[in-house]
Amino acid sequence: MGKHTYENLEIVQKATIILAEYVEHLAGPTGLMTVVYSRLDATRKNMDFDVVKVVAGLMQDNYPERLHQAMAAPTGPLLRGAWKVVQLFFDPRTRAKLCLVKDVDGFKDAVDASSLPTEIGGTCTEPLSVQPIVEFAEQAWAASRTET
Repeated sequence: MGKHTYENLEIVQKATIILAEYVEHLAGPTGLMTVVYSRLDATRKNMDFDVVKVVAGLMQDNYPERLHQAMAAPTGPLLRGAWKVVQLFFDPRTRAKLCLVKDVDGFKDAVDASSLPTEIGGTCTEPLSVQPIVEFAEQAWAASRTET
């Protein structure tokens, strides 16, 4: 995901809901999810904070009890320092579930290697991609606009 990859945040919102509902379907009524966010090759210049705010807000407001843990790596000292301030805006229970990890090897402590993509040290060769979900949401959004 690069800066302003998605022109319409409503599409991102719909894609997030579709993905969350799909994960809820897979996990069952009491299942929890662990979110692994790989920041390999990420920089401040290609980070879309509007998308992050939409996704984090939806998940916190609508699926707070489904999250076991969310991890992001690699994170440098600047990002970890900023997190100390930003985390104050999160609900304390949600904040306790969020973790910035220095490097992607930290994912292996919380997630089985078979669930991690190979580019971050795992053995999964076909990880779930959000791109088809976003494309589906874009198509659904476009279709709903032509119906009105």
